[in-house]
Amino acid sequence: MLDLNSFNQEEKEVAIFNNGNAGKVENVVVKVTKKTAEDSENSPDYKINYTDETGTINDGIYYPSDDDRNPGFRITRLLNVLNSLDPSAKDKPLPKVENYSKAVDAIMKMINVASKSGKVNVFANYGTNSKPSDYLRVRTINFVEPIGKEKSRLTASVGGDYGDVMSRPTPTSDVEIENSFADDGIEDDGFEF
Repeated sequence: MLDLNSFNQEEKEVAIFNNGNAGKVENVVVKVTKKTAEDSENSPDYKINYTDETGTINDGIYYPSDDDRNPGFRITRLLNVLNSLDPSAKDKPLPKVENYSKAVDAIMKMINVASKSGKVNVFANYGTNSKPSDYLRVRTINFVEPIGKEKSRLTASVGGDYGDVMSRPTPTSDVEIENSFADDGIEDDGFEF
């Protein structure tokens, strides 16, 4: 006999970035990790890990593909992280590179160096109105700034397709799940619950 109760797991303490709250998060530590041979094939080429006092979220960075419609946008996002970690980086010349993949490599190296001595503020959300997410993540645009910035751009956008979702979407309730099975169009073959 199989005792299904033996499969119940104890709840463990989970560290959640900004206690699971969307919005501006200050004094965030940045760490870069690069894909290793042990990672799955679909893993991002790099991850930018954002860590506050309560947890970490990461932003997966992929090399632009041949059919990428706007590879320059990816580069701009990375430069925003670099310039937020080290505002003086804006005044320094950047290297010239052969292609967008090498640009990602070069900027990630610079972010890695700048992250050793700098922190940033980030804006986290649960996606946008047109593409909500079950997970807290950094916003796509206007997502990072230097700490101590007087006029912050890290405020919630409201309305429209690109408005920020500021609370975690409500999970499907058990009643909704049961009701979804009630009229599933499958013949009852005498199976009883």
